[in-house]
Amino acid sequence: MVTETQSVHALDHVCYEIGRLAELYVRYLNTGAKTTAAVRDNDLVELIVIHARCLLDFFQTKKLDQSHKTKADKLKRAQNTDIIAENFHWLAKKLDVAAETVERMNKEVAHLTQFRCTQTEITKQWLFKDFVPVILKECENFIAYVEKNHRSGMSNLWLNSAKRNLATWQMIKTEFVGSGTTAIDPPRW
Repeated sequence: MVTETQSVHALDHVCYEIGRLAELYVRYLNTGAKTTAAVRDNDLVELIVIHARCLLDFFQTKKLDQSHKTKADKLKRAQNTDIIAENFHWLAKKLDVAAETVERMNKEVAHLTQFRCTQTEITKQWLFKDFVPVILKECENFIAYVEKNHRSGMSNLWLNSAKRNLATWQMIKTEFVGSGTTAIDPPRW
């Protein structure tokens, strides 16, 4: 089981994942996949998918010590070393990302499977607008939660880590919130 101290130190890594996904999504929106070389397109696509998958796991995974899974509970259980949002007292929940998209993340990008052999040029296209803004919106909510709990003061360890990350998180939040828009309706960078 991950301790509070380990979780607090992991905030740096959570910040990194959120920042990378936001940065890469902005880059994708700005350049458009068709305007760059094929290898660079693949790099950008794979990086977006890997960071999105990591954050989905972070937000959608429950602690091992919770009640048994029911049919309605489709959330996976954490391994002993996983850093998950529940380590920060954030409720794990299923985000509105299609199961087919998550399965594709796993089979096409994160693992070497026969699934890759069945893809065509058309089915290989990723519809980032269908899942990245949903994840970034959850990130935005998580950042607001960390800021609120930083201000009300949780533990000293949390407080110190939050102080280190607030400036970075404020920049990330500004990037995908922009001037009055939200992650669900991305700003026009």
